[in-house]
Amino acid sequence: MSSKSNIKTLFRHSDGDQNSNESFCENIVDNIPAEISVIEMADGPEKFDLVYVNKTKATEFGQTLEEVRGKKCFEVFEPYRSTTKREMGYCKNCPSYQAFINTGKHVRAEWPFSHPLRMEERIASITSKRIPGTTKVIEIVRDSTIRTRVFESIIELSRAKSLHDIEEIFYRCFLQLIYFDRCRFYGVTKNSENFYLRGFKASKPNDENRFKRDIVDIHLDKNVILNAKNSKPDSYILNNLFSEPRLYYIIEFTDSRLQESKYIKPVHLHECYLIDELDKKNYPVWVDLPLVSSGQVLGKISVDIKLRENTEIDWLFQEYDIQLLGIFVRSIAQAMENVKLLDINELKRIDEIMLKSDGRDFNGILNQILKAGCKYLDIDFGLLEVLDENNMLKIINPFDGNDKVDEIEFENSLLYYIKTHLKAKENYPVEMNVDDYIQIYKKNQDIPDISEQNVCLIHPIFDKNEDIRGVFYFEGKDQIYSEQKKQRMKLISDSTSIALNNLYQYKQLEEKTRQATRHKEEAIKNLKEKESFFETAEHEMIAPIEPIMRTFELLKRRLGNTIRGDKKLGELLDAGRLHCEFLRYVFDNFDFLRSDTISLSLDYKKIFSDVIIPVIEIVREYAKRNNILVEYVGYTNVEKYIMLDETYMKHVFFNLLRNAIRYSNKGAKIYIRGVGVKDGISIIDVENMGIGIQEEWEERIFELHQRAGNAKKHSSEGSGIGLYIARRIVETHQGKIYVKQNHNPTIFRIELPKNVGREE
Repeated sequence: MSSKSNIKTLFRHSDGDQNSNESFCENIVDNIPAEISVIEMADGPEKFDLVYVNKTKATEFGQTLEEVRGKKCFEVFEPYRSTTKREMGYCKNCPSYQAFINTGKHVRAEWPFSHPLRMEERIASITSKRIPGTTKVIEIVRDSTIRTRVFESIIELSRAKSLHDIEEIFYRCFLQLIYFDRCRFYGVTKNSENFYLRGFKASKPNDENRFKRDIVDIHLDKNVILNAKNSKPDSYILNNLFSEPRLYYIIEFTDSRLQESKYIKPVHLHECYLIDELDKKNYPVWVDLPLVSSGQVLGKISVDIKLRENTEIDWLFQEYDIQLLGIFVRSIAQAMENVKLLDINELKRIDEIMLKSDGRDFNGILNQILKAGCKYLDIDFGLLEVLDENNMLKIINPFDGNDKVDEIEFENSLLYYIKTHLKAKENYPVEMNVDDYIQIYKKNQDIPDISEQNVCLIHPIFDKNEDIRGVFYFEGKDQIYSEQKKQRMKLISDSTSIALNNLYQYKQLEEKTRQATRHKEEAIKNLKEKESFFETAEHEMIAPIEPIMRTFELLKRRLGNTIRGDKKLGELLDAGRLHCEFLRYVFDNFDFLRSDTISLSLDYKKIFSDVIIPVIEIVREYAKRNNILVEYVGYTNVEKYIMLDETYMKHVFFNLLRNAIRYSNKGAKIYIRGVGVKDGISIIDVENMGIGIQEEWEERIFELHQRAGNAKKHSSEGSGIGLYIARRIVETHQGKIYVKQNHNPTIFRIELPKNVGREE
């Protein structure tokens, strides 16, 4: 019998007449995973006495059944609860007492308490009910520490704006809130063949409060590189065999009570790597949590469990706890992907430095650019060599404790090395062995030996004539740099090239100060407009995260009384997937803005079943929250197959439907209507009953960043890019999009030819 059905049976049993308290207690199943107790609640000396405690609960607190019975419940389970948290002799807001004074009512509560044996602040989910005809209460408890802390941390992740923020959140969650002993954070090389250790932290008892934990760094003398050859657990992840969390235990160091299952697997000593360096003898049990997003491995997190003297409470770690950690780590991976899209402020900072410089503080500007570049790349150290307006070679190192800029001999420079080993511009940046870098500077004693890694990243700075005017050197935690980081470095190099060009011109053309000042004012004005757009864009990117959080909250409530095998779990995960899909379409809008042209990948597609209906499914939850229905009609009235780019055309209907939902009245319906075919052109309308479009705005709303006045009053959401992107895509398909009717209903009409010529 499952624990869920046992508990239901127990409550049904409690509804009947009890002739004997003894016989009632005998009917409680001792091996139910939940902690069960029966408490006397009548006034008198036996009030709050434990009449019965099942074996699971007694074992969790290191007691025998005989030792527990007859004691006060709070003396056994909460001896450290302060008197200020008690009233009239019992714990304040005690759910069992509330159940006693409310006969027949189930009382549920989340209960934080200090565990007397684990020395931890834990959280329990308590359900209590009074036994009819008696003065006793049944109390059923499940440890919900992991569940509660995971979902608290997921909410924090939604606000993370950098990888550093994400690392702080998961280290705190694993080591201070869920009470693992150690946490190892691994990155993955670009070929996805190796994990390398990026961070290693442990928890230790706080000197002032034994129930609190501090986080400390662990430093190893040896690099930790895990791969499919030296680590059996990692072979499953790196070979794409699975992406689910797993608890591993080393057979030689653990007892037989750990049983193999879907999420719990044994390994032998020889199947692990760096046994001594990672102290596996004292930490033989760990949970591997792969960081996977869109089918791509981003890294992994491993959390270690230390063997303890009290073995009775060592392995009370359920499979659903591991599943919850899997949910958490998927949120971490998604947050990592999100912060890649939220680094606009750092790019904005580099632009700001460039545009607001007046050319007078040459050294200061270069220092600022290098610091901003390192922050944008999440890199620890950087150097910049650059030729000034007099062709003197200078080296900038803002990390040596000051902003001093030194001159350097050209023959001993990295710039000289690049010029003599020049590769095509498109081949940069390049990875370079740090030993080669040190060799270049061997004659210059002023350059510090800064290397702790094996590989650095190099990128030249080209001027407008494609001549090299400088070179960036970056060195960070990564041993092999990702393509995304290299693309960022290209952006920084281009921005710096523009900045240098401005500086040179200022020095050489001081007589044109008035003209330069006017250009400067225009640049600052453009910067302000850009800042305004970035603020709106950031809001656009963050807003769709909320539906994802609501999905996880549904999952949280569902898992409260759920054991593995819950049929609803798949439905909730599907909902989360659709929210992520919604988010992806929003982020894709910004990619269109960076592209001057749209290159179509054309094929014959069913306009309704391949394009429109899938998009309706993606926005359906968004519409539901606004009490709006989205329906399609007349799909037989248009061409069944139309030559189009399926991905781009989905963005057209996504942007139209999202706007229609946003500006529709509550309870309204939105229709996508197949109107008909005229001269080989299919006509499709998207209509809604909402605020309408103001006169003279029918054309302007298709321009970039344009929103009608009534739209701004109705909703603060919106960046004015959705309709602009929709028109670009439709016109690239040689079609038309326009406002057919601006109110009651508002109708956007799309005209698509059946055949579209491919772009060469």
